Amino acid sequence: MSTTNKFPKEGDIMKQLKLGGLSAILLTVIYTIGIVMQGTILNTGHLETVAERFAFAGQHANLMILWVSLLYIIFGVILIVLTVAIHDMITIHNGFMSRLITGFGLVWSTLVIASGMIYNNGLLTALKFDSVAIYEMTQTIHSSIGGNNEIIGGIWTLLIVMAGFKYQLFPKWVGVIGLGAGVGGVLTMVPSLYESTIMVFALGQMVWWIGIGIHLLRKKVIYG
Repeated sequence: MSTTNKFPKEGDIMKQLKLGGLSAILLTVIYTIGIVMQGTILNTGHLETVAERFAFAGQHANLMILWVSLLYIIFGVILIVLTVAIHDMITIHNGFMSRLITGFGLVWSTLVIASGMIYNNGLLTALKFDSVAIYEMTQTIHSSIGGNNEIIGGIWTLLIVMAGFKYQLFPKWVGVIGLGAGVGGVLTMVPSLYESTIMVFALGQMVWWIGIGIHLLRKKVIYG
């Protein structure tokens, strides 16, 4: 009786890594679009009250839902692809580390996707009943699980950086930038440091993802 090799071929793994590289670059593209939209057509920095923000969201409801869907739901789905690709890359060197990284990556993806879904549904419900209270509750839940605390994403980043340094998976400069981004993400859990560390996390990850993406797309062999 013949047996079937259950392990993926090296060529298949390389294709998966390249898909992961493309995913990493797409994450940066999504972040960039989201930041630009937030700073321009969806800028609410001048609005002081929840009622004003609710009125603004109502006036731009379709655009807000599109923005949230892109920055949270689609982002989270693509993050899963990158997480699995990195798992395949690291599991060759350290099975426990790869599973740990995958766990944090999937938890982060779940939180981000759930945050986007909650905001979109909550906004539509608040608009249906013309309720500022529902909108305020929606914003609170949305921010709590997907915006105002990036500790899970920070830990995920730091674990990948640790594995990258130990097994020389990425160029050193990619690891250094990832280290800064990861520390920034963890420090967002401190309320007084949030405003200064969230941009370190976001901008650092954008550059880090570009570095990871280019490296994975150029990678020729599994090892090295």
